[in-house]
Amino acid sequence: MQTGTRPARPGRDWRHESPDLRQAAVRVALGHEPPDVWFRGGTILNVYTGRWEPAEVWVAGPRIAYTGPDEPKPGPDTRVVDCRGLYLVPGYLEIHAHPFQLYSPRALGAAIAPRGTTTLVSDTLLLGQIMGPRLAEALDAGLLAPVRDLWGLRVAPQTMTPGRAGPAPAAAAGPEGEPESLAQDQPPTEDGSPAGAADFTAAYGMTVEQGIALLHHPRVVEIFEWTSWAGTLRRGEPLPALLAAGLEHGLPVDGHAPGASARTLAALAAAGVGDCHESIRPEEVLERVRAGLFAVLRHSSLRPDLPELVAAAREAFDRGYGHRLALTTDGPTPEMVEEGFLDLALRVAMEGGLPPEAAYRMVTVNPAMYLGLDRYLGAIAPGRLADLNLLSEPGNPVPVEVWIDGRRVARDGRLLDEPAPLDWAALGLSPRRLPAGEDLARRIILRPVAKAPSRSPGTGATGSRGPATPGRPAGSGRDVLPGAGAGDPSGRVALPVIRLLNAVISRLEWREVALDPQGMPVLPPGEDLLYAVLFHPGAGAPAGGTVTRALLAGFGAGIQGLATTYTMSGGLLVLGRDPQAMARAAGSVAGGGMALVEGERILFHLPLPIGGFLSDLDVSQLARRCRELAALLRERGHPFHDPIYSLLFLSADHLPGPRLTPAGLWDVKGHRLLVPAEPAGDLMPPHRPAAGWPR
Repeated sequence: MQTGTRPARPGRDWRHESPDLRQAAVRVALGHEPPDVWFRGGTILNVYTGRWEPAEVWVAGPRIAYTGPDEPKPGPDTRVVDCRGLYLVPGYLEIHAHPFQLYSPRALGAAIAPRGTTTLVSDTLLLGQIMGPRLAEALDAGLLAPVRDLWGLRVAPQTMTPGRAGPAPAAAAGPEGEPESLAQDQPPTEDGSPAGAADFTAAYGMTVEQGIALLHHPRVVEIFEWTSWAGTLRRGEPLPALLAAGLEHGLPVDGHAPGASARTLAALAAAGVGDCHESIRPEEVLERVRAGLFAVLRHSSLRPDLPELVAAAREAFDRGYGHRLALTTDGPTPEMVEEGFLDLALRVAMEGGLPPEAAYRMVTVNPAMYLGLDRYLGAIAPGRLADLNLLSEPGNPVPVEVWIDGRRVARDGRLLDEPAPLDWAALGLSPRRLPAGEDLARRIILRPVAKAPSRSPGTGATGSRGPATPGRPAGSGRDVLPGAGAGDPSGRVALPVIRLLNAVISRLEWREVALDPQGMPVLPPGEDLLYAVLFHPGAGAPAGGTVTRALLAGFGAGIQGLATTYTMSGGLLVLGRDPQAMARAAGSVAGGGMALVEGERILFHLPLPIGGFLSDLDVSQLARRCRELAALLRERGHPFHDPIYSLLFLSADHLPGPRLTPAGLWDVKGHRLLVPAEPAGDLMPPHRPAAGWPR
């Protein structure tokens, strides 16, 4: 049989389902035709029995036709792979991927394929934000080639957009007093539109009906990371229509429930959630399994939890429920990818005492069975796609060879063939352009504090650092900043402060500061306070976009100007103590990027030409640049290990604490708008709309 009969890739038919291909595999299995590839004399991991078994493996096109003791009769075109002394395991399946952590999906695929990861189930949030109704084009483009890319659809964005953030009742406590810690869905609509329609349109710029149609795309295999579940559980709102349609379509729902009580886990399972990757302590793994959830154990750059959780995995396999566990890397930074991916998680698990045959099942058959894809993935067995990793020994998860769909793609840590280049611009991922660069940034940053009521809600004495709670959400940006405004005789103003408690968790404080004659807040010398400004010119915002401002504590007192377009909101985030340096940094990333500025000097500049989010560097080059930025920030007082995620999540609404969002300063825990965003329309130059910004 000629391997050229296989369908072209990537395309939609990742399963390679055709009567001809199936019949060809049958003929090879029966010995009526020679195999295309024969893996000779190796020892395979049978993931169904958990045992290592000597076996011959025959491959017909993209599919395994036979495994067992018999040797085939090779034909003149049969490729014989000598596996004597080698151990064969299925290709690794990453069940929860975010392939956009500054690196492009193509760069990630090139980095992880030689290390044995052959399939990713990935988040579509960033693609949907930028591409909208054209999302299907990206799903078919082979973004991660040579790695197989499967996808999960998001129900809602991970930031609060102007259309979502209306006045809301005070958040209720969860079961057993569990605190409210996650963003909510919008209240039920009164116009007859489907539940969750505003969220989905805010995320993707398309209708829920268009999203439901995407559920039939063969590369869409789940609903991805439902973070905004609290509205359904806490206030009795209906399930989002897209999620409900996914359940009707038989797709699993990926959950996100950090710190959830047993009652909340039960409610999530009742709502249709099937898995959760937020176990932090060993006992939380068992709690999720008891609730019927598939427990995904994480080892990421932000949360390297696996050493703590390995004991729970050992117990699970000892007691017979190890099949309900998987591993994930959950979107590691470039520096961590340089060290490893699922192979790194496997190594950590084995070093923690998990037997290799158990560890490999957590990245092969277990996630494949949970997703309902085990007819195709996760095993070296007849009928499955021929994804194989050839190992030198069971305890070393980095392969000497990697095969995907019956083709050798990597050997000794290197790709054998570079994938065809991608035309990012043709996919709608060309560089974004701010309307007016540094000049616009200067006008946004130097905008005076607006006049406001003299009462400071929730603050006590001057400089109070308590977690004050403001009063009702105000209706406009002109009456929300508590304290005095420009020209007020007192010359002081109480401003909201986002205080970072670690790399991504924050709390709300209020701080009274002086105003200069132009009405700009004056940061006290020597204190760890920065100006923080989010400019969002994208769709869903008023004409000209929105501006959200606050003070930021705990990020680094020595930073004069730092700007990035790598944000969860898709907007431009600018931090610093010097408004002029902030404006220069913002101007230098007008086409997408990250920049650190002191005075007139640009100390660091990383272009992000792919949609304003992603670099076109390979992972190793990008990791070096990230280490360079981290070192510069540490020298200026940044205390945390992961500044990239700190910047990304300052505009996210799925973690506790105040967040800068396109709707304004959002209190995630209290589910309310503290300070509405200011319209930027009067700052925008005429006839210069922002181009290429996400929806």
